[in-house]
Amino acid sequence: MRKKKKGKKGIWLYVVLLFVILIILPTTILVYFLHQKSLSPESIIIKIDKNTSTKSIVHQFNKYGGLKPKEIFLPLIRFYSLIVGKFPVSGTYRFTNQNSNLEIIRSIFSGKNLVIVKVTYPEGITVKDFALITQKHLGIDTSDFYEAIKKGNYIEKLKIPVNSLEGYLMPETYFFYYDTDPKTVVEKLVETQNKIWYEKFNHICMEKGLSRHFILTLASIIELESPLKAERKRISGVFYNRIHRGMKLESDPTVQYAIAKKRKLKYSDLSVENPYNTYYKNGLPPGPICSPSIESIEAAIYPESHKYLYFVSIGDGSGRHRFAETFQEHLKNKKLYKKALKEHGSTPN
Repeated sequence: MRKKKKGKKGIWLYVVLLFVILIILPTTILVYFLHQKSLSPESIIIKIDKNTSTKSIVHQFNKYGGLKPKEIFLPLIRFYSLIVGKFPVSGTYRFTNQNSNLEIIRSIFSGKNLVIVKVTYPEGITVKDFALITQKHLGIDTSDFYEAIKKGNYIEKLKIPVNSLEGYLMPETYFFYYDTDPKTVVEKLVETQNKIWYEKFNHICMEKGLSRHFILTLASIIELESPLKAERKRISGVFYNRIHRGMKLESDPTVQYAIAKKRKLKYSDLSVENPYNTYYKNGLPPGPICSPSIESIEAAIYPESHKYLYFVSIGDGSGRHRFAETFQEHLKNKKLYKKALKEHGSTPN
């Protein structure tokens, strides 16, 4: 009987030992490595491309001390992917030395630590500016940005009468994942203006018989004529008055757009034969010359009622303008403008 009891004790001891070796010890080791915070330096950027292999992901983290040893984490991540039925989320991640290996694994399967970039597109910028800002902040090449516009077929979708998306991108502050694809960026810029247009302006323009293209074109000129929102409806009124009288708009920003150069205008520029030059042709240019703000769109829809036909900058740096009903009065205002420029040490265009 004693021998049997000793034999049973030996078996149980063996079972416990086996349990410790096969279950508890590996689990303890795994927990230890999962909770390790071994990334170096303090902050790292990791880019995971679409369909990147698990081996490549682990290798990237290994270079910075994370997900080591690979003999443990490589099969672990593959097993985790199989169990949860997910794959690592592509994108650019930022991790710090306060992130444990467990947090890293959870993050790459959820996208939690993806780098989110705040991108501000100022009012009054052109499509070219949108492309350059996108490249600067999101790392998207300008050629890819233009290609996304082309592939999006927006000209046809929005029924734009010219072959340009100028004026149809909404200047605003956005948040994008770093290195997001250009299609997503362009779609957001277009859809944001679309939403605003149909929520705020479409119904009133239909009532007034005004097309979206007309309003955006006029609003884009108003946007660049004055930095002062309080003046824009008055300026809009001037342009409506000139249009109704069959007068040329004679807007300097349209000349700037026509010559495609950011410099002081010369008198010779005013005679450039270009459909966007409103000194050269009557009426509005073929399309917008920039992306207007909501305030400028409102000004184009709700112009101030008056008899002014001319306006010129005061010239004191305030951005304000003097308005005139007659050409003679306008000439006097231009003299005051030139005088103010001399007093402030500037020269007129």
